Amino acid sequence: MSPTGDFAGDCPLCGSSELDERRRVSNLQGEDVEIVRCAGCALVRRNVGPDRDRYHADENPVTYSEAWARAKAADLSLPGHESVWRDRVYFALREFLDASPEKRPRVLEVGCGIGHNLAAFRRYGCDVTGVEPSSAAARFGRERFGLRIIEEYVDDADLGAGQFDLVILDSVLEHLPDPVGTLASLRSLIAPGGRLYVDVPNLRAWYGKLLGRSWNIYEPGHINFFTPETAAKAVEAAGFKVVKATTHDGLVTWGLTFTVALNQAIKKVTARAGGRAGWRQAGVDEQAEALQQTSGLEKPVLRHRVENSLWLALGIALTPLRRIQFRRGGGMGVWILAEVSDRS
Repeated sequence: MSPTGDFAGDCPLCGSSELDERRRVSNLQGEDVEIVRCAGCALVRRNVGPDRDRYHADENPVTYSEAWARAKAADLSLPGHESVWRDRVYFALREFLDASPEKRPRVLEVGCGIGHNLAAFRRYGCDVTGVEPSSAAARFGRERFGLRIIEEYVDDADLGAGQFDLVILDSVLEHLPDPVGTLASLRSLIAPGGRLYVDVPNLRAWYGKLLGRSWNIYEPGHINFFTPETAAKAVEAAGFKVVKATTHDGLVTWGLTFTVALNQAIKKVTARAGGRAGWRQAGVDEQAEALQQTSGLEKPVLRHRVENSLWLALGIALTPLRRIQFRRGGGMGVWILAEVSDRS
């Protein structure tokens, strides 16, 4: 099928202008988004994507607010999240650490946000550096975690050749107009024997079907929507060789997803009956109120912790289903570890 009307241009992955699907979806923000699928490589993308400067403008509500940054920072100490950070580190660096246990891996994260990944990698003995164009996020990471975060786009930053054992892009490629070009530009930064670690949302994630419009994959700022196959193609097209790949999610994510889906169902039923929806809100707020009286912490942070504990418990109960979805490639994100295929 050939494109009709306004079109974003050739596929950023394979260069084809042919499409085999074109449809409209609604996102969590209530926007009507047109997406297309490339006939050549099956990459799904927005018909028209936002430019990078608009997305990273600090006054834009899509970007990082102080409240968002505080909540993200709180996640590092919440039950269930520590295992996620540990799994990330081991997936990306286990072979390196086994081969050189005395060496501190040099880690660069591109688009590091407030630096929660870097803080976790530093906890495991890494020497970490971040690059982040959002001044609000970069400032928070420096002040909250004491991290070295360069406030630039990666192609404008002076980082030096072969300086890093691991380069991370976590939830970045889906925002980029030219994901392959960006990946290719990172090859020179990686030291011999070093690796590239990519994490992108999974278009095939099981919970997308469960959440419907509440799924945030089509949020403003997301241009590309990857499956495990198209994510691997992007990495390989940039001159890397995939070493290993998997899909992933966390116990908290499972609990949260089923909670949101159940809450949506209850809202529909109560709306038809003329009642007021929101079973989850009252109980969580009461527990947060009680904790606030003894801890002195902010109520939003406490509410977040109460919710997290409930989601974790539900996620543990659903572990058998979680394992089935992993085997089917249905985790919420795609992890890829790759090496430079040719340094000539």
